[in-house]
Amino acid sequence: MAVDTWFAMHQSDREGILRFYGWKPYCISIGYHQDMKILDLEKVHRAASDIVRRPTGGRAIYHAEELTYSIILPKSVIGHRELYLFIHRILANALRQLGYMVELKSVGAPMSVLRQMASDYACFTSSAYSEIQYMGRKVVGSAQKIYKKTNLQHGSVIIGKAHLNLADFLLAGSAERICIEKELREKTISLSEIREGNILPQTIMQAIITQIKAVQNISVYSKKLTTDEIRLATKCIVN
Repeated sequence: MAVDTWFAMHQSDREGILRFYGWKPYCISIGYHQDMKILDLEKVHRAASDIVRRPTGGRAIYHAEELTYSIILPKSVIGHRELYLFIHRILANALRQLGYMVELKSVGAPMSVLRQMASDYACFTSSAYSEIQYMGRKVVGSAQKIYKKTNLQHGSVIIGKAHLNLADFLLAGSAERICIEKELREKTISLSEIREGNILPQTIMQAIITQIKAVQNISVYSKKLTTDEIRLATKCIVN
């Protein structure tokens, strides 16, 4: 995520960047303005999980059995609302290509099943401009950060059910944890629940790239991060 931040702050006006990554070990990300005190740090440590602060806002996410994506595009190319719809159309088409019959839904108002206290915790339960859903449950969670010259969007394609364990790491009462887990189960669904059988993150990545290549006037090429890019990105880490 530090790499995302660095690229968003230094990207040229001509090109966009699409990145994919996973998490080893699993990791809790908290929103840019969220208080670290919501986490039970001892439990996180015992589970050998990491903690990171995202450049985007929102609430906590447990990054586990998922494919994380990020896309950075110049503002001169696309606005942030249009970016959200564009990339969600790409993701939805890619998942349908793989046999997951998801739908792209417009959402007019945030979902608010959780009480006010519990709603401070789980980011997957909140809604945005458009959502990728299966039978009314979210398959992809995304967020944005608007920089001076670029728009950054990143998100999680939920492959397995491990994200439901978020409540185990929160400093919340038992009633609140039950409420949070219930909300996550009711509002999200993993690819493993939609269709039996395992799917590799690399398979999803390739389907997404195929969909992007199908868009007129877009060309895609791949490159690895350089040592210098990684070094510079560490300066963007938010404490």
